[in-house]
Amino acid sequence: MRKREDLLLTVEAVHAAGLDETLWPNAMASMSRLFGSIGATMESVDKKAGVLTDFWSHGVPDGSDVEYAEHYVLTSPRMALSDPRRFGEIGFDYMLLDEAAMDRDAYYSEFLAKADMRYFIAGALLRNDAVNACVAIQRSPRQGHVGDAEIAMMQSLLPHFQQAYETTRLLRGASRSRQMLEEAFDWLSDGVLVVGEGGLVLFANAAARGISSRGDGVRIVRGRLDFSVSAATSGYERALSAVQRLRLGLGSLEAAQDFHAPDATGSAAYLVSVRPMNPALGERRRGDALALVFIRAIAQDRKARLLAREVFCLTEAEGDLAQALVDGVALRQYADRKRLSMNTIYTHLRHIKAKTGSQRMSELVGKLSAYSAPLGQVEQGR
Repeated sequence: MRKREDLLLTVEAVHAAGLDETLWPNAMASMSRLFGSIGATMESVDKKAGVLTDFWSHGVPDGSDVEYAEHYVLTSPRMALSDPRRFGEIGFDYMLLDEAAMDRDAYYSEFLAKADMRYFIAGALLRNDAVNACVAIQRSPRQGHVGDAEIAMMQSLLPHFQQAYETTRLLRGASRSRQMLEEAFDWLSDGVLVVGEGGLVLFANAAARGISSRGDGVRIVRGRLDFSVSAATSGYERALSAVQRLRLGLGSLEAAQDFHAPDATGSAAYLVSVRPMNPALGERRRGDALALVFIRAIAQDRKARLLAREVFCLTEAEGDLAQALVDGVALRQYADRKRLSMNTIYTHLRHIKAKTGSQRMSELVGKLSAYSAPLGQVEQGR
């Protein structure tokens, strides 16, 4: 019964380490206790470079990993077990050497002897032409060579180790990818935020942090986006709700939403765009990134020149309406200001949508805003 409990505790420790690689030494300690061995190791070797890329252990003398990496990582007889054409997933000493051969080999007679280690049994985690990764228990001369019980126990544990190690590798890749993505976001002039469940801000680029510090319409307060006016708050909540519904399979990719975020004076200071971070249905885990939020400052200078007028070949009247849309001016307000009928406004709007290839108003404003810049920046080529 006690052995069964120790086995379950080891399995739990292994899967915990898969999610947090700093816990692999704990898993090695649990494994060593389970087998009653002098120690346990887990390693990954880049065979082409001859480099030890991972090493976690319990019961192994400090610094032995350095000596192993410098002198024995590729010359150890045990490396022969990494050839999947000759051996299976489980390997041990007597598959390679007898006692006399061990005594003649420097790896056994010198390196292992100093640590009071001699025998082992290992399970393959990853084996190909480039990488060899394995987990092993280490036994002293007094403990003797492994028997059928240890072989059977390693076979039962190995699938758990393989799954946990693959999780570690995937999380590393995701972490590197996210770091590269965040570094790229910091080059953008628009504010970019990665938002998780409940609207929690998981990342904000330099521009977004700058916008928040100004506090003129959009801020990050207690880890969440906060808006100066209730209409923007409602727009943001609707957008996040749409993305949530998409995750549950209750919506479509049209969950992306754009809205204006006025400052305290009521002027349209920013265009906020919410986009699903991962539209794949059913992939909903706690702590996942939910959405990307883009925040673009809207030029307040009425002399601003709309680059979209040239890009999309808009007429002067269409360009004026396009500028008003980017500035957040309502169609009725614009019609009154220009003393135009709503029929005329809708005709201009229809032409603008056709020229920009836009179906929805949010899509149109997003495209127009992408080409909006203050006149001084255009003329100076900045």
